[in-house]
Amino acid sequence: MGDQTTKINALIDLIEKHDNEALNKVKSRYVDYEDLFKSGVLLGEPEFEEKGGGVELKTPVSHVYAEIAIEGLKVATQAVKPILIDLKSRLAKTKKIRIIGQIIAAISSAGLIGAVLIGFEKSITIITALLNLSGIILTIMAESMQTPNYGGKKNLIGEFEKLASAQVKAEFVLLELKRYKSLRLSDDEIMTKVREANQLASDLREAEAHMA
Repeated sequence: MGDQTTKINALIDLIEKHDNEALNKVKSRYVDYEDLFKSGVLLGEPEFEEKGGGVELKTPVSHVYAEIAIEGLKVATQAVKPILIDLKSRLAKTKKIRIIGQIIAAISSAGLIGAVLIGFEKSITIITALLNLSGIILTIMAESMQTPNYGGKKNLIGEFEKLASAQVKAEFVLLELKRYKSLRLSDDEIMTKVREANQLASDLREAEAHMA
């Protein structure tokens, strides 16, 4: 039996967004479980079982949840790849800009300009000021590029590490769920994996929103 407070809405939403055809295929295989495919559905006994009517359901509800989670994780492991590529590219550009800014700051503060332009005090003052301003602008640019487009002050390095870790975990959970029958996982074990899958899907949705 599932925890009635745990949702699988993130999985459903993710599949609908990226591969609605896959969701429809799962729905067609489990027509008696249509309530499970509604966004925001809770883990546990679906409503139609409580309605009675003497309907015998051939597939355990936990197995249907497993199939939903499998499709969701397939989508997640593919959808996260371009986000990680984009993050890696942005972080590389940020690093280059930060290094350039540091070099400019070092030059302007090391007395090199004065040593080269002896007798041109006015020019030295102007050039130094421009270099300092350039260093500040580059630092601001680097700081800006290191935060998500939307979603506040999160650091992209942390987001990259979080998503990379989530991708590895998603692939591992996906592998386990694909083998839930051969591994003879209990209903509770399956539901635990489904909850993990839903959390990973939720993390990806959040990342997509921030990187959009």
